[in-house]
Amino acid sequence: MTTEPENEDSSKDTLEFEDAYKQLEKILEELESGTLTLEQSTALYEKGIALANLCNKILSTAEIRINTLQVDLGKQIEMLEDLSTEN
Repeated sequence: MTTEPENEDSSKDTLEFEDAYKQLEKILEELESGTLTLEQSTALYEKGIALANLCNKILSTAEIRINTLQVDLGKQIEMLEDLSTEN
């Protein structure tokens, strides 16, 4: 059983979404195996929750960035439409 992250050099704050998600999947497999003690399961569950929160934070940040880009694009399109109707 492995309870350590796959990449020891990465702190949770610097993990990329894909890496965090892979670790979360691995934890889920280990928890579902039914071979862990209660203490091991609890520790892995806690780590899984932290990784799930990190994934959620990364996704929320990406969503905000995308929404900002869409708003900016909408403003640019409006300006171009205004310019084309003025001429």
